[in-house]
Amino acid sequence: MRSNFRHKFSANGFSLIEVMLAVLVLSIGILAVSKLQVSLLKSGANANARVVAVTLAERKIDDLRRYISTNNLTPPIPWTSTLTRPTSLFFEQISGNEGGLIAPGITTIGNVLYTLSWDATDYVFNSINSPASITTSALVPDYKMVSVKVSWDDPTQSARQSITLDTVIDSNNPGTVELTSPDVSFGSEAPPLKHTPYAAPDVVPITLKSGEVLRETSKPTPDVSRFGDSTVVGFETVTYNVSFDVLRLEDFRTAACQCTVPTVTTPDHKPQTYGTTTWDSVGGVVVDAIFKVAIGDGKTATVDNDGGDAQSVDCTTCCADGFKYSDGIPTGSGGSKRTLSCRMKRVDGLLRVFKPWKMIGFNMVPASYFDDSVNGLAMDTTIQLQNISTYSNHVVSLVRNVLLDYQSSSALDALTTIDTSFAALTSSFVNSGPVTHTNINGLNTIRPLQARAIYMDYPPVGIYEDTTYTATNVPLDRILFYEINLSQLAAWIPDEEDTVFDSDYTDNHDSGSTDTPTSSNSICTPSSRNCVTNQELVDGGEYSRGDFRSSIPLDSLTTVETKIYTSNDGIVDRRINFDPDSINYNTSITVPLAITVN
Repeated sequence: MRSNFRHKFSANGFSLIEVMLAVLVLSIGILAVSKLQVSLLKSGANANARVVAVTLAERKIDDLRRYISTNNLTPPIPWTSTLTRPTSLFFEQISGNEGGLIAPGITTIGNVLYTLSWDATDYVFNSINSPASITTSALVPDYKMVSVKVSWDDPTQSARQSITLDTVIDSNNPGTVELTSPDVSFGSEAPPLKHTPYAAPDVVPITLKSGEVLRETSKPTPDVSRFGDSTVVGFETVTYNVSFDVLRLEDFRTAACQCTVPTVTTPDHKPQTYGTTTWDSVGGVVVDAIFKVAIGDGKTATVDNDGGDAQSVDCTTCCADGFKYSDGIPTGSGGSKRTLSCRMKRVDGLLRVFKPWKMIGFNMVPASYFDDSVNGLAMDTTIQLQNISTYSNHVVSLVRNVLLDYQSSSALDALTTIDTSFAALTSSFVNSGPVTHTNINGLNTIRPLQARAIYMDYPPVGIYEDTTYTATNVPLDRILFYEINLSQLAAWIPDEEDTVFDSDYTDNHDSGSTDTPTSSNSICTPSSRNCVTNQELVDGGEYSRGDFRSSIPLDSLTTVETKIYTSNDGIVDRRINFDPDSINYNTSITVPLAITVN
């Protein structure tokens, strides 16, 4: 039997055409991936080059901001165009491809050559928030606009690649700028600064507006310091309300410095920067401002150290700008020494030279008059407050009298009469209670005395608001006066050695005096007569002035005198270590007070 069933066979696998098509598609994919890989490598290399370029530019910006005086660096780095080391301070060196320690030119990193360069444009502020580029060499720039450029060749690019970073470098060294209050222009107000009043007798508050506003000046004693050939006194004056909110804070320095007249003959045309106080009619407040004045063809004086101990950093400002209120131009042969005493005030974080101190009052007051006890005898608190009020009223009355008598700043500058009437009213120092402040009972009794001064600047134009106010009723917080305890800066007699003042004020400034903290009789130990401590100011040490010490065991009337110079020289310890013939002392004033010992 024959079967009709037929077995079918099927073929498995790819045809040659299918294989060729698959190979073609795979090849195209591999080529695309290879091309992408090359592109990724090139992009990565370019990104890396840009990161390196940015790093080089940022490093140069940091270099320019370091404020290094390159003339003190060794060995020399010949990167300037003249291959000579600059002699000016760092900020003045900054210009096109000049300044800092990192040189312009080519730097090789990896296999890439980077070229570093920079430009600098000087700017000044012609008015508030109105910068302008400098067009004359007579102006000192307030800041420099610096543009740092780094360029390099990228073989994958048709053009040379580069990056540019711009920055602003201020003329003020950030290392010498103190922190300022936070910016409150973002809709929220900063919390009010609180003041902690100092205690009497060292600090006496002066009432500007009864029950509302007071002013006091911190005792300068803790801030009297010696730096090599210079002496600096610092203190603050605070105007505050009865809630102890600070309304105005003024930070002062007075520096006695030794300066050097420049030896170069070519004038640098640099103006002197000084501070002044103006009236803001919009805000209704007294504000401080900064101005620059040309000094002709003079050179800016520099601090002189004679290779010895460095003077205070405040002397840099004093020597550069202090001649504004002295000679205008630091005259003298090149390299000659000049004495300068400067009053400075902090404006926007920096100390600026202000007009010299102008004394209008000077008095000797027993410290016990403002204290609450004397030698264990308690003073009634009511009497103490009355005494403080009596002195405050005296200061206020004096200030208003000066306003009435002197109606222009030039007239105030010519003021020669200094009020000493409070010290003359010895009856003011006798309380109704058990204390008489000019009478000492018992042996070996110490009675601290104080020398208190009143200084005043003529107020800025506009405080009277046309005819709204007069000198008799203008708010006193607009008047620039300062009541200061100068006990540790004034000279006193009779001290350990003298019963009269020396003509050159060496009673407490002569290093040869035996009345010093290191001598055996340093505390003024009375023997045959009463005396007052009058020690020399020493670096980092304690000293005493104005402590009356009695030892005479019988009734004795001793006239104590305190002396001080009436301008800047009175508010610093006037001992500077160089030729005393070059010192021009200001007019001095002496105030006596009779002390009875029984």
